[in-house]
Amino acid sequence: MNRDIALEASLAVAVGLLIVTWAAFRSTGAPTAGAMRRGGMAVVLVYAVLAVPLLASSGLALAGLAVLVVVIALAFAAGVVALRRSIGDDGRPRPETAGERYARCAVSVGMTAVLLIAAAQTLSLLSRLDPRIIVLALTVVAGWLVVAQGLAATHRIGSTAMWFMIVPVVASLAIGFYLGGPGVVADPIRLVDGVSAASAVGLAVVLVVLGWADGALRTSALLGSWSRPRVLGGALGVVILIVLGLLMLLGGAILVPSMEFFTVPANLDMLPGLAGVVLAVLTVVFTALIAHTLSAAAGAVGVTSPADAPAADDHRQPASALALPAEWVLGAAIVAAALALIDVGAPVLLLCTALVAAAVTGAQLAGPRIGAPGVTVGIAVAVVAAIVLAATGQREIGWWTSLAIVVTAAAAFAAARLTAPAASDPETVSGQAPRTAG
Repeated sequence: MNRDIALEASLAVAVGLLIVTWAAFRSTGAPTAGAMRRGGMAVVLVYAVLAVPLLASSGLALAGLAVLVVVIALAFAAGVVALRRSIGDDGRPRPETAGERYARCAVSVGMTAVLLIAAAQTLSLLSRLDPRIIVLALTVVAGWLVVAQGLAATHRIGSTAMWFMIVPVVASLAIGFYLGGPGVVADPIRLVDGVSAASAVGLAVVLVVLGWADGALRTSALLGSWSRPRVLGGALGVVILIVLGLLMLLGGAILVPSMEFFTVPANLDMLPGLAGVVLAVLTVVFTALIAHTLSAAAGAVGVTSPADAPAADDHRQPASALALPAEWVLGAAIVAAALALIDVGAPVLLLCTALVAAAVTGAQLAGPRIGAPGVTVGIAVAVVAAIVLAATGQREIGWWTSLAIVVTAAAAFAAARLTAPAASDPETVSGQAPRTAG
């Protein structure tokens, strides 16, 4: 520790929160097409934040980077396929049952909690600030912006965050080249176990069901009508460049926890201002990702229909047309913050969220004309699976967790199929007028 940076760190986090506030309120119209596209890239980065800690726990080397790219692409593909299957003959998303909407909300809340844990741990490591204060600050600001500007805020913040990602990309590559070199990426100095087949498959299964059930990617694609290859390629490009820079810096492998991993962030204050810049940028990025998942939680049960929302490039429409119900944003934020503060462990929370997502995935794979029992049965099986995994000590992402997720999805699929004949009209299976998930 070279010097006390508590004041500098606090100011940096505050500046980051001011930047996202400015980004959300800098316009009263709907986001532009470019902002929607970059907002979509920010949604894809959510899956990178979820995946990297799991891969780095066994050592993320070049092979781990390949796995990271594949699992992010699979999550994106799952979300795209889910969206395409939901579009009816009239070009609008089909209405979902109440069970599907509430399960989607639970998935987004769980993802928000995992993001809050990741943000608190990362920012606390760099700043030495209390992680609990960081959780509360990010939750309050992200929730307030989503309530105030709805989906317009999430995409404007996401767009700003993607522009700011230039800083970590350049910094990681520059420091990596200066203190390391490209050679260590292919021939690591540090030897690690690396990602196992069980971990890779388990992570892929987790992200696929999350990508299918999460509403952030779905909503962004509906509103923005952006190019799928451009959004996925842009997000993956950022991830690859940052990880390559860190691999060069850390001897060819990122291992958490390790002496090098903790020593390098703790000495960012050697260069005046560097720690502050990094903290401000990371605050912007994490707040943008949290705002996306919070909006998905509220939109899943809200009154806003993406099919009825204004076009992304139509500046004549007010941003209020993209509003979300404040009570659901508030509820989702409170629950997510509570889960993050309790902190049962990000992997455990991610696994429980994936089990709920598996219930949605299985029920929706059965087809559009289904009833609520599909999701209900899936949730019941998910609870049993979670209890069994906890009782047997199987809390790491691997073969057994993959089996639990697959069994949950299969149970939801079977229940939906068995009840399909009784659900003849998709517009009335939920017992209410058609409404589209956000």
